[in-house]
Amino acid sequence: MKKKFIWPIVFLITAILLISGYFLFKKNNIIYGPYSKIPIVYISDNKYAINYEENGRHYVNLNGKIFGPYADIKISSMTDKNQGFAYLDLDMNEWYLNFNNNISGAWQKIGDISMSENSMGFSYFSAGQWYVNINNERYGPYESIGGLAVSDEDFIFYYVRDNKNYILINGSEYGPYDVIEKVSTNVAGTAFIYLRGDDKYVNVNDKIYGPYSVSMPIFLFSNGFAFQYFDQNDLMVNINDLIMGPYDAINILPNSQFAAFHFIKNEHNYVSTSTRIYGPYSYDFISGAVSRNKIGVCYQGKGGWYVSIDKGKIN
Repeated sequence: MKKKFIWPIVFLITAILLISGYFLFKKNNIIYGPYSKIPIVYISDNKYAINYEENGRHYVNLNGKIFGPYADIKISSMTDKNQGFAYLDLDMNEWYLNFNNNISGAWQKIGDISMSENSMGFSYFSAGQWYVNINNERYGPYESIGGLAVSDEDFIFYYVRDNKNYILINGSEYGPYDVIEKVSTNVAGTAFIYLRGDDKYVNVNDKIYGPYSVSMPIFLFSNGFAFQYFDQNDLMVNINDLIMGPYDAINILPNSQFAAFHFIKNEHNYVSTSTRIYGPYSYDFISGAVSRNKIGVCYQGKGGWYVSIDKGKIN
């Protein structure tokens, strides 16, 4: 008689999995989906996060545990030790910070958040001014704050004063600059992208790369910078002035721990860093992230978008 209840229980469990983000284990892969919109994937060596939206509400899949729904979510980085995200509460219309399952807030707005193995920082708006909190030490107020990044040894962020951009690195101010686009920091030091007139430059530990075209989208990583460009009719990648290519198609993976990109060559799909190539894969990549031990990729399949979390296969 008890056997009659097995299938209803299995159906109920399956329904719960579908609601919370369907997943399958395939060899060494975990596959989540389908999603109606493209999700954003974040990867560390042994952890992952998926930021996705369904029916106008936002969710976070953090290592297989679903958080949400929220009105909005912000994630910028994660590590094996530290994971966190900022979220806008559906009912209170206030921002909160979930850092390693510890909730703090509320704030009117939260800007960027960043974390390393032993540091955490975020920017927030309060009483008409912007501030930065780095390891519980406050900086500000400022008119506005741009990008923010922290590592175990350094921190960097940029802000506006009298319509000029300035950078604060470990408490020391640099500038002014016409425009600052991005900042980054890691165990090797700090980096930022800035504009001077009609030219774009990259500063990596005070070593200047450029000038590049002001319209060039440049991405910062823990091991430097990367961008794609055309050399006549050839599609190439520049990683710290190391030229790679040509490729049939390229997509930089900006949430990776170090410079990585998806490329298509002879109708085959691969993921590459400056030293390794993963693949070939049977599906097209749209976005994703790479760490030393994991690859998280988003691709379009039957019924919507999917995310595959795996250790990758090295070509």
